[in-house]
Amino acid sequence: MSGPVGAFSFPVAAGTVVLSAPWALLLLAVPVLAFLLLPAYRERQRALRVPFFEAMAKGLGRTPEPGAVVLRRVLLQWLLAPVLFLLLVAAAARPELVLPPIQKTESARDLLLAVDISDSMKTPDFADPQGRRLTRLDAVKQVLHDFIARREGDRVGLLVFGEAAHLRRPSPSTTSCARSCWARWRWAWPGRAR
Repeated sequence: MSGPVGAFSFPVAAGTVVLSAPWALLLLAVPVLAFLLLPAYRERQRALRVPFFEAMAKGLGRTPEPGAVVLRRVLLQWLLAPVLFLLLVAAAARPELVLPPIQKTESARDLLLAVDISDSMKTPDFADPQGRRLTRLDAVKQVLHDFIARREGDRVGLLVFGEAAHLRRPSPSTTSCARSCWARWRWAWPGRAR
């Protein structure tokens, strides 16, 4: 990383933690400045004046002293407040984990298949493995379905022609998309094999 943000980054495991808003770390000085510059908090409260206070103190065997009541903090308050403040400042600095880029190498080919759908494709001169007679177009459909199934990751387009050529699948698509679209494609055009 370059620039001032790069100074606020440190490596962690396989990545780097970068502070997106490092200026927020200046908030760490707020409690110190408040302690040094602001006066102590004092609160005046109404008191009950008792005219026989001295007599009551003597009766209890206590000597009254002038002064204020200072509330004492427990250890949990001394620890919890700074930790919470540090966590809030850290969150305000917006730490982000930056991982190394993921590289994915995938070899693929762009294929454009040309299929004849003229009237000659209606001729039933092919046999399937069960011995049934198939038209040439049905045989082509089976062969292309199997061919596309083996071309995982490649992009396949389809050009059909009879009296004129028609680009049925102009942009190459992945084989999974081509297989799912295969059944929906209408092979028959007006005046062509059905």
